[in-house]
Amino acid sequence: MVYVDDLVLIGDLEGVQSMKKKLNIRFEMSDLGPLSYFLGVAVNRDENGLHLSQERYTDEILRRFQFSSSHPCSTPLSPDTKLRKESGALLSQHDANLYGSFVGSIMYIMLATRPDLSYAVGAVSQFSRAPSVDHLSALHHILRYIRASAHLQLHLTRCSAFEVIPKASSSTSTQLHYPRIL
Repeated sequence: MVYVDDLVLIGDLEGVQSMKKKLNIRFEMSDLGPLSYFLGVAVNRDENGLHLSQERYTDEILRRFQFSSSHPCSTPLSPDTKLRKESGALLSQHDANLYGSFVGSIMYIMLATRPDLSYAVGAVSQFSRAPSVDHLSALHHILRYIRASAHLQLHLTRCSAFEVIPKASSSTSTQLHYPRIL
C-alpha cells in the first residue's frame, strides 16, 4: 500500500493530462486544480510564467523567532562580516539548538524562492556544530534582511525548450550554456 498526500505535476497541459490518466488507472486520486500554495510556497501564474513567494511562510518564521518587529536591513550580510571558527564565545547547548533551527528555516526559504540568500546562509551554516555569539549575530542580520525583503518573489518565465549545449573552450575544458530562465 502506498499513500501519497500531495503530488504536483508540472508541464504542458497535454503532458499533465496524460500523466494524470496513467496515475489514475493505478491509484485513487483527486485533482485539486491549479497549484496555488504548496509546502509554504505561494504560486501565482500570469502570461509570462510563475511567481513563487514565501511571504506567508517568512512571516511565520519571523514571528516564531521573534523577529517580526526587528530593525530591517538592506543586505543579507554586512560587507565587513568575517566569520571564523574561533570567533566569540560559544553558545549554550540550548542556543546552539536554536541556531540550528534558525539556519534550517532560512535554508528552506533560500532553496525554494530566495537565491539571494545563498552566500549568507552558506556562511552561517558552516558553524552549526559549534556556533558562537558572532555567528548568531550574523544570523540575526540575515533574519533582519529577510524581514525587509519578505515581499520578494522568484519569477520563472516560460521557455519553449531547454537545451544543454556543450562547447569546448580553448583551454579544452567543457562549458555548459543554458538559456536564461530567470
